Amino acid sequence: MRGDQCKEERFEKIYRQYKDEVYRISLYYTKNEQESQDITQKVFYKFYLYFDKINPDCIKAYLFRSARNLSYNWLRDTKKELKNETVDAVAEQQVSIHNVEESYLHAEQERDVNRFFSSIMRQLYEENETWYEILNLIYCLELSHDEAAEQLGISKTVLYSKLYRAKQWLRKNFSDEYNRL
Repeated sequence: MRGDQCKEERFEKIYRQYKDEVYRISLYYTKNEQESQDITQKVFYKFYLYFDKINPDCIKAYLFRSARNLSYNWLRDTKKELKNETVDAVAEQQVSIHNVEESYLHAEQERDVNRFFSSIMRQLYEENETWYEILNLIYCLELSHDEAAEQLGISKTVLYSKLYRAKQWLRKNFSDEYNRL
């Protein structure tokens, strides 16, 4: 019985320590207070289930990544629902030929940009996985330089140096194509 009580006390301490940050992370992505509260509860529920299996040094990263992933899942599901509603609404309306052409060109340009971005990230990963991780953490996940350095286990100076080299490589290899898009 003592072991369960100790586990609950440790869990309670961790919950109090990180619940606000987990909520803020999910709120940042979802922009929905109610859903952020739900996500926070789900994160800590899953954490409680796997509490004994998680490395104590990785608890913060586990909680924050779980909050981000559950937020992404919610956004994906919400986007699908909105897309279905939008498709139904557009089908009911008459759309002029000009709007259709404009929509097509805009969608085509977005696809080109997405393909270009995916190509860059794939080639960057092949060139240097650390550069890829740094750019992903800072520009895709929007972590601060301090947070990215901490997560990668490197100093800020090393992070800045690698970030500089990664940007130089990107400019050298992709500036012409970027300017064309």
